[in-house]
Amino acid sequence: MSRKDIRAAWGAILRASLTADDDSIYAGQPTALDGASPIIIVASAGTDRTGGSADRSKATFGGGTIPMFDLDVYTYVLATADADDLLDTIEEEMSAAVARNQKHSLWTAVVYRGPTQTKFLEVQDGTQYKYEIAPLRFTGR
Repeated sequence: MSRKDIRAAWGAILRASLTADDDSIYAGQPTALDGASPIIIVASAGTDRTGGSADRSKATFGGGTIPMFDLDVYTYVLATADADDLLDTIEEEMSAAVARNQKHSLWTAVVYRGPTQTKFLEVQDGTQYKYEIAPLRFTGR
């Protein structure tokens, strides 16, 4: 099991759960944004490997360890008057997907590992996006 496996599974869950077009949801980096809106990217987040360890992030419970996997979900929308409304709708749908998908063949729980953040981005062609980052943590099996 790897972040790649969890990223692909979570991308499939979002395609089934969000009202956004399936073609706008990526389980990895798209080659270009091309002015599309919304765009939802499920990306690997940093790991908590320490001291050059080959071990991935783990939590210790009762003397045993359980692998932890972190993903960030980026939602990009064109920076228009309704950008906040669209981000709010997608975030609410994703929150519901988190609540509905606590158990999976790859994980035993999924939680937000902190608050979401919103930012602005201008791409090379001058297109402006507002985006939200949702940090998620999956407890592996």
